[in-house]
Amino acid sequence: MGCRGCGTSSYDNVNDSVCMDLSRSRTIAVADPTPITDLNVFSTIYTDATNFSINGTILVVNASTSTGSVAVMINENTATQFTVAPGESEARTFGNINSIQVAVTSFPLNQTGTFSAGFQISFTLNYKF
Repeated sequence: MGCRGCGTSSYDNVNDSVCMDLSRSRTIAVADPTPITDLNVFSTIYTDATNFSINGTILVVNASTSTGSVAVMINENTATQFTVAPGESEARTFGNINSIQVAVTSFPLNQTGTFSAGFQISFTLNYKF
């Protein structure tokens, strides 16, 4: 237990982790470009509302029963997208996460039709205050 006036001026580390089971579906009339440029198709699942620099690792597992790929967009100082095909998983580490967004796109890429994905996304958030 802390006592008032007994603190130090050093930084403390915070490490949070989040895991979500999500499913999305989408009808694509005109094939998505790679990377996806229509930002309205993305759903935001995390936004950094602090002034801290957040780093972390994002893991996406796309269920093998999915018919669509999962597109993940990470906004740092610039946006980075990566795509996870059905039955695959991918982990990536980022240095200054401002937001994490997800969308469903076609599998294989650049196709039209209705696609769905059941997927898990886990991420760690690490920062100092």
